[in-house]
Amino acid sequence: MAIDFTPVNDFFSNIKDKLTNPFFGTLIIVWLTRNWELVYSIFNFDNDLKLADKVLYIESYFSDKSFLPDLGICVLLALGFMIIGYLVILLTRSISIFVEYSVMPWLTKKIINKNTVLKTDYDKVVSERDDYFEKYESERKRVREFSADYEQQINLYEELRRTDSDNKLLLKDEERKLNIANNTITKLNELNTLQTQNIEKLKNELEYEKVQSQKLEQLYYLIEDSNNDFKSFVLNSKKIYEIANNIISKNLISTFLTAINFYKKGGSISSESINSLADLELIIKLNDKRETISTYGWLINKYILNSKSIENEGYLDIINKMKKNIEKK
Repeated sequence: MAIDFTPVNDFFSNIKDKLTNPFFGTLIIVWLTRNWELVYSIFNFDNDLKLADKVLYIESYFSDKSFLPDLGICVLLALGFMIIGYLVILLTRSISIFVEYSVMPWLTKKIINKNTVLKTDYDKVVSERDDYFEKYESERKRVREFSADYEQQINLYEELRRTDSDNKLLLKDEERKLNIANNTITKLNELNTLQTQNIEKLKNELEYEKVQSQKLEQLYYLIEDSNNDFKSFVLNSKKIYEIANNIISKNLISTFLTAINFYKKGGSISSESINSLADLELIIKLNDKRETISTYGWLINKYILNSKSIENEGYLDIINKMKKNIEKK
C-alpha cells in the first residue's frame, strides 16, 4: 500500500511560504539576533553534556525571559525593520530614476557631441517614423481599395448603361406589343359589339319564332275545337305515322323533345340534332339560315310524343293503333 505524503508536503509548503514572506523572514532574523546566545549554545554544547543538561539549560534560558513580551518586541522590531527596508528601497529607486532620467540626460547633453541624440529621443523618433509608415501603408492600401472600387463602379456604370440601352429596346418592343394588343382589343370589342348585335337579332328572331309557333299551335287548337275528327285524321295519317315511327326507331325521342323545348322556350341545341330532325322533316330550314319546327313536328308532339305520353309509355299504344288503322286501309 502506497504511503500518502500529501500532509507532509503541505506542511513544508506552508513553511516555505511563511519563510519567503518579508515579514516572517524579518521576524525570524530579529528573533535569532535577540536570542543568538541560545542558538549558538544549541549548536556548540560540550560533548560531555547529557540531553537532560541541555534541556535544563534551555529551560533556564527562557525562565529568565517572558515569552510573550519578548515576542511582541520582536514583532515590533520586524515591522520597523521592514518599513525601514521599504523606505530604503523607495529612496534608492527614486535616486536611480532621478539619475537615469534627469542627471544622465543632462550630463549626456553636456559631454557628448551635438550630433548625438539621446536614446529616448531616438526611440521617440523611431516610434513616430513607424507610426507614419503604418499610416502611409494604411493610406496606400485605402487608395488601392478606392481605385479598385472606382474601377468596379466604372464597370458597373458601363454595365448599367448597356442594360439601360437594352431596356429601352425592350421597352420599345413592349410598346409595340402593347399597341398590337390594344388594336386586337379594339377589334375584339368591335367583334363583341357585332356578336352582341347578332345575339340581339337572334333573340328577336327567336321571339318571332315563338310567336309564330304560338299562332300555329293556336291554329291547331282552333281546328281541333272546330272539328272533332281532326285528331282522328292526324292519328290515321300514314305520313305522321312514318315520321313518328322513325323518331322511335332511331332513338331520337329525347332529341325531338329538346328541339320542341328549344323553339318554345329557348336554350341551346346542337347542329347535329337539328340536322337529324331535319332529315325526318321535323324541322324546316328557312332561307335566312334559321330553322323552325315543321307542322309534322307540332302535330306529333301534340298527339303522339309529348312528356305525358312518354312518361307513361302511352305513345307505344298510339303507334300500334296507328299501324293497325293504316294497314286496314
